[in-house]
Amino acid sequence: RYQRRVHGGFRMGDLAKLKDLKTADNSASLLHYVVTFIHDYHPDLLSFPSEIQSVHVAKALNIKDITASIMAMGNDVKLLKGQLDAHAKDEQKEADMFSKILTPFYTSAENAIAEANERAQNIAQGLEDLGKYFGEPAGKFDSPKFFGHLSAFTHDFEALSKTHTATQMETVAEKPVAEEVPIPSHDSGLLRDFVNKGKKESDSVWK
Repeated sequence: RYQRRVHGGFRMGDLAKLKDLKTADNSASLLHYVVTFIHDYHPDLLSFPSEIQSVHVAKALNIKDITASIMAMGNDVKLLKGQLDAHAKDEQKEADMFSKILTPFYTSAENAIAEANERAQNIAQGLEDLGKYFGEPAGKFDSPKFFGHLSAFTHDFEALSKTHTATQMETVAEKPVAEEVPIPSHDSGLLRDFVNKGKKESDSVWK
């Protein structure tokens, strides 16, 4: 017997698919519904794309590639250290400028690479925790794809939101202005009689 599975959420990849899930006549998508719902009931959320602009940059960064680059630079610095050590043992080369120039550079580069490596490890751990929070498989979190889905969704949302706003403005502009209903003449007569009566009563009070 088939049993329905109850889902308590969705994957970030599903956001990018909202525009592809359309009505039978292809006139609107699920994203159209989301945009309309937010415009009508939660307009305070319309600015959320501007609050996560960093996802457009994050989607182009891969922490694995960054870590590999840091390791490659670290290996180059280790080679330089070996050359400096060999140079220091050669008495004939002791007085040249090689060691005097590159020793300070090596010290600075070694510290910079150690700091970059530490930051990369912290970022990698943060991304792993982010993946777990959003239900991504442990150890398989693909940050460029994750942020790419968010980036695509915000672009699509902003585009539809602008279209929705423009359509609303056009609807308001085209809505006919209600004509002023003239007051019947007998109403005017009643109003005149009421005013005259009030004037007479006022005059009698002050006499």
